[in-house]
Amino acid sequence: MTRMPAYDRDAALEAAIRLFWAKGYHATSLKDLENALNMRPGSIYAAFKSKQALFLAAMER
Repeated sequence: MTRMPAYDRDAALEAAIRLFWAKGYHATSLKDLENALNMRPGSIYAAFKSKQALFLAAMER
């Protein structure tokens, strides 16, 4: 049986876009993203592959 992700991708992208908007891409740290998305670093990378990929996915939304 496949496990469903414990996060809401749309909610995570919305939180990320708000954070990037407020702080800017370069000033946004992984720790900031962890707190805003309520995800651990490994989960962020598993879901989005990189900070840049997360940023691009948030911007495309």
